Amino acid sequence: MIYVKIDKMGGKIVFISIIMPVYNVEEHLHRALRSVLAQSSQAWELILVDDGSTDQSGRICDQFQAQYPDQMIHVIHQENLGSGMARNAGLAQAQGEYIYFADPDDYLEPTLIEDNRAQLLAEPTDLLVFGYEVAIAGSPHLNEVRLPAFPTLTTTEMVRDHFGNYYYNSPYALWNKLYKREFLAEIGAQFTDQVVGQDALFNLDVLAEVSSIGVNRQVYYHYVKHPGSAIRRFRAKRFELESQIAQKLDCLIDSWGMSDRFRPLIQEAYWQAVYLEVVNLSHSDCPLSVCEQAQRLQAVVAQEQVSRYVDRSFAAQETNVFRRQLMRALLAGHYRWALRLMKGRLAVERGSAAIFYTVRQWLS
Repeated sequence: MIYVKIDKMGGKIVFISIIMPVYNVEEHLHRALRSVLAQSSQAWELILVDDGSTDQSGRICDQFQAQYPDQMIHVIHQENLGSGMARNAGLAQAQGEYIYFADPDDYLEPTLIEDNRAQLLAEPTDLLVFGYEVAIAGSPHLNEVRLPAFPTLTTTEMVRDHFGNYYYNSPYALWNKLYKREFLAEIGAQFTDQVVGQDALFNLDVLAEVSSIGVNRQVYYHYVKHPGSAIRRFRAKRFELESQIAQKLDCLIDSWGMSDRFRPLIQEAYWQAVYLEVVNLSHSDCPLSVCEQAQRLQAVVAQEQVSRYVDRSFAAQETNVFRRQLMRALLAGHYRWALRLMKGRLAVERGSAAIFYTVRQWLS
């Protein structure tokens, strides 16, 4: 069941609808909400979609709406359907000319709305991409700024010609982009209900139809990574879901007649699906025996698309030592060794995260 609480503000022009799916993020939600409220431009509405939270997140959303009745803050409560369905619920209510998807554990720069609104008014595009910062919680010296490295693209031909540069600027992220609502409606863009990769599939649908992409090389979003907070859970259909992304990218590039030109992108997409499956099988809650894990990897590597693109020539070009070792082990049929490599890496990462939190607690 879905119920909606909406307070419409007469006379306020909504240029950007901020859609924020919320699920069990009570620890970080206040910061995200304050960053929206601190916007230097008021040409926004905020649509909070509580996706069946079991902590205080839903109540925080209601309190925030009640505390600021003069702002266009809408709250939707729904049963737990996943972030994709939560975003669809927000899209159905959105009134802004542009759509912005923000995550509830990150935060926005105060001029995100003002600056990008000014650019879009001066030069309207179907999509606008801006810079962001990867912020490592508790370790600001490790923060990394990432800016788009391609020009404003004003035709379909330009979009395709610069696709390589675009692809290496977080093509599947939602929070570094503004989407024209009318454009999304025209192409029928919607999120799927799958638990992995629905943001990538959504963006590939957009890329299949987009004819203009604006660029703003300033940082407006802080993507916060919390050490040790990554979901470490086995998913039985992980490879199937990840390979759907690679297949969709493959089909998109093939429809442009550019498969040879962008072969490295397709190779990387299939390799990413394989890599994440090795990670998936290495999780401590994986119910499969080591023998079954190895058999599963053998079946993955033997798949037609994987064997076509993830080959020895691709492995030879890999500059990351660990990835290259893992790739060579898989291509040589040493599946158990590949699993040992990954399990060892994950153990080191878990140990580093534990040390980080122990030191942080000691210093606090």
